[in-house]
Amino acid sequence: FTAKMTGIWQDVYRRGDEDGSDVDEDLYGGFIGNADRRQLNRLRSLSPEALAMARTGFEDRRLDELLFRYRARNFPQTLTSDEALRWREHCAARLVSGADGARTAAALLDDIARLSAGADARAQAVLGALREYVAAVLPV
Repeated sequence: FTAKMTGIWQDVYRRGDEDGSDVDEDLYGGFIGNADRRQLNRLRSLSPEALAMARTGFEDRRLDELLFRYRARNFPQTLTSDEALRWREHCAARLVSGADGARTAAALLDDIARLSAGADARAQAVLGALREYVAAVLPV
């Protein structure tokens, strides 16, 4: 049994970009190594400002992009103007064009309209709030 598993472990720990998966959706793309895990734990303890200045040195290439997106979502005030532009372009590509297989804002608004047709007052309120959120995050 152990001999059969030896070859499998290499596949489990292999990092690959061959399928072009988006890093946010690559939950099963491989385990994070111990050194990267320690680095992530250290980074999580930093203030937003210190996090923005931190040097990472990750072995797993996906983590730099994940960290950037984490900062953009949670601490947008720490982004440089170039980073803010990069984040806006990323969001627009997903919301407008459906990049990386994302559901577009138009598709979401269509779903909201379809659901609204038979929704009660409580559901209408939730769907209305969702509609407002979509309008607020759409690129101008």
